[in-house]
Amino acid sequence: MSSRRFRRFAACGAAAAMVAVGLPALAAQASAAGYPRSQRVAMVPDAGGRNNNGGTLPTAAFPDSYAPQFTNVTIESIRDDATDPLVVGEFDTVVLNTVCDVATFLGNPQFKSRLESFVTSGGKLIIWDSECTATDYTKFAIPFTTSNPGAAGAHGTLVDVEANTLSSSDPASAQYVNVAAVSTGTDAVGDANVFTTYDPRWFVDLRATNSLGVNGPVQAYAKLGSGLVIYSGLDKDSMSGGTFDPAATDGVSALNRIWLLELLQPWNPDGLPASTPAAGGKNLNYVALGDSYSAGEGAGSGKFFQNTVYTCSTGRGRNAWVQTGLKSPKQGPGWTCVPVRVDIPCHRAPTAWSFTVAKMSGDINDDVQNAACTGATVYANLLDNWLHGEQPQSKRLADLNKKKPVDLVTFTIGGNDIDFPGIVAACWRPRIPFVLDTMHRSYVVYTPGCENAYKTVAKKLSQVGKDFDTAIAALHTAAKGATLAFVSYPQVVPDNYADVTGCSWFAKDEDASMRKVVGEVNMAQFEAVQRAKARDPKIKIEFIDITDALKGHEICTASSHVVPVRPISGGNPWDSNQAHPDSVDRDGNPNNGVQGSGQDDLAKAVFAGLKAKGLISG
Repeated sequence: MSSRRFRRFAACGAAAAMVAVGLPALAAQASAAGYPRSQRVAMVPDAGGRNNNGGTLPTAAFPDSYAPQFTNVTIESIRDDATDPLVVGEFDTVVLNTVCDVATFLGNPQFKSRLESFVTSGGKLIIWDSECTATDYTKFAIPFTTSNPGAAGAHGTLVDVEANTLSSSDPASAQYVNVAAVSTGTDAVGDANVFTTYDPRWFVDLRATNSLGVNGPVQAYAKLGSGLVIYSGLDKDSMSGGTFDPAATDGVSALNRIWLLELLQPWNPDGLPASTPAAGGKNLNYVALGDSYSAGEGAGSGKFFQNTVYTCSTGRGRNAWVQTGLKSPKQGPGWTCVPVRVDIPCHRAPTAWSFTVAKMSGDINDDVQNAACTGATVYANLLDNWLHGEQPQSKRLADLNKKKPVDLVTFTIGGNDIDFPGIVAACWRPRIPFVLDTMHRSYVVYTPGCENAYKTVAKKLSQVGKDFDTAIAALHTAAKGATLAFVSYPQVVPDNYADVTGCSWFAKDEDASMRKVVGEVNMAQFEAVQRAKARDPKIKIEFIDITDALKGHEICTASSHVVPVRPISGGNPWDSNQAHPDSVDRDGNPNNGVQGSGQDDLAKAVFAGLKAKGLISG
């Protein structure tokens, strides 16, 4: 073999030291089953990749003395050489590393035949494919196309869809991968290539939403003959350091583990469950209903969906006329009109968790409808009565269902029915500083409003529970084929008062009272769902408990993801955004929406709940 085209090296310590953790259990599992793992690996063309925009796949310092032998093989040699370099006796694994022009090579009969024959004869093929803006595998034996954002240096969202030997979301598993760390600690996900079309032989392990907002499989696998193909669209820019430690919290180490688990993956047989086909998601039509906790309150002024209104004026001085908030400009001589963008009164926001849940799931289509409205109660807007100029949400649901059958409805309701805003005011407002001027502050004298507020809630719960029964029946009638998901409220105050910081007005007894109120309402929701199931088996409904979605990030904690309660001032002393999950982009990257926000916390909790109930598969 020509030294120009091949270079073999033992993976035995040339890279920076990496912690040897997590492999013994994996190795023992593979050995007990009699399965192989990659030992003789052809790197096509090398660890950096054919189109290397940064980073290399680690080839050394794997845990527990695992030392596969890597050989660099030029892609041209597979296409042109008289002797096939990919004979199974020479290699057991081939890695195509960032080959952006792979379509050209797959168009060559000899290259295509040699690559595919290697797999069908019992080999393992691993494809690492990112930062290629025009990659195309439609000529491959198991074809696919991808969304390709290129080298944006962005973050995204990564979800572990299937627990298997390639990955697991269980920290106790030997295959554990910290997908959250990969999402926020590297650009591997934002810059990732994700499937957009699929052959039904592909199965999903990991899904991602890249910086273009496209959601799809980012790590998938398929059987081809006697062999196995593993695809990874993750970006390897960060893979020049880190460890392989499953307990590490940094994104680089978690990304390294994905690569390690690919190499350790047994094949022929592979033992993979093949439970989540990449092709043919459920294509669910999804509608979100409810109050401020579904609308996306917390985004802040100017961040909600907006309408255009007009401010028109005519005349001068005392004869001047000004009209504001007009839906259309005034017509006629002398009128001057200026368009103004204003927040919709219902305060629906594009950062609401419902939209993020849809992006995380391969089962929900892109046409998400959110009709939730801040201030809604069961009878004020969810079922009856217009609110903020919008029709009842149940009517909106029925209209949508007539256009195309609705499959999934999530809703939050009850907080305004028991006057949760009034409870917040009763508990906190008496001691929140009232700003008199820039030099002085005064505090309103504290009253036992919090305890009294809770007693009032207890009296209302019986009726509110009956109202929940009515709401469930009405929503079922509006869209009889849909599955209803009654989503609980998250606890917005910490369970440990010692975690409260920077809120001198927040008393310990108020902490317990506030949590008790939320817990009681959530229990009433759960009980209503159980009654509905017992009363009418035709009603498809589940309770999605997200009580702990904000745990560690509640209001007045050091890393709060809740809009803080601010000093009262001016003519608008109570901002409706306050005490709601925020939509702050904490990782400093505007491309990924709400990563690390309160809305993101809720999205992850709702997604997990829907998946656990079998309403979505991933």
